[in-house]
Amino acid sequence: QIYKKSKEFEETMRITSQLLSNLTNNIGVVLAPVIYNNIVKNIQFVSVGNNRILTVIVTDTGLICQKIISISGEINTDRLSYLSNFINSKLAEKDINITNLNNILMDELDKIISFQEKFNYIHNFLEECFEIGYSENKVYLDGRINIMKHPEFKEIDKLNYILSLIEEENILAATIRRYLGFRKTKIIIGKESKLKEMQNCSLVTSEYRIKGKPAGAIGILGPTRMDYPRMVSIAEYISDKLSEILSEF
Repeated sequence: QIYKKSKEFEETMRITSQLLSNLTNNIGVVLAPVIYNNIVKNIQFVSVGNNRILTVIVTDTGLICQKIISISGEINTDRLSYLSNFINSKLAEKDINITNLNNILMDELDKIISFQEKFNYIHNFLEECFEIGYSENKVYLDGRINIMKHPEFKEIDKLNYILSLIEEENILAATIRRYLGFRKTKIIIGKESKLKEMQNCSLVTSEYRIKGKPAGAIGILGPTRMDYPRMVSIAEYISDKLSEILSEF
């Protein structure tokens, strides 16, 4: 069920970017939420065969992160259940956010696992589980083809600038994230961004929340001549709906 919810979350992000693109004929952007300060509520381990373990972590906002880890030895189902039950019992005792997960829980786990040489892979597996690499720069994009429809980008140099911006997701994510928590909606026009890649385009962003907490933002990337009142209206409506949906996960 948790794995299904994780897939639903990813699909929600993708559908939102598609919806923004379709409604605006521009590029729809969804910045994934930051989870580092979220409190971990539950951890599950699932064997998926060939010495690979699926780790699923659920946070207090309902966000789910998962990773598949390959191990050098074998961990049977009973041991996986024991480890997850022990960890979840500790999570129930006190609030632990993802940033501190490794430091706090590994100390506890060291007390219950025998670290003879042949069991080192269990320790290594758990350490890798807690090193959550959910990128703050994860961006969902849709509508790249739309930029070809705008006369502003008929010139190859201008087209290359916006294409490079799309490809460099970390730059786009950092630009959006800069305004999170300050105001719900932001319009960044051309050179205001101080990025050469954005000098011929504009970005309208609107923050979304999960259970009342600022989480991420959606955006509309297009030419500087875009219809700003309409873009703002669409962005705010979609971000509000996304907040409602994600808060129910």
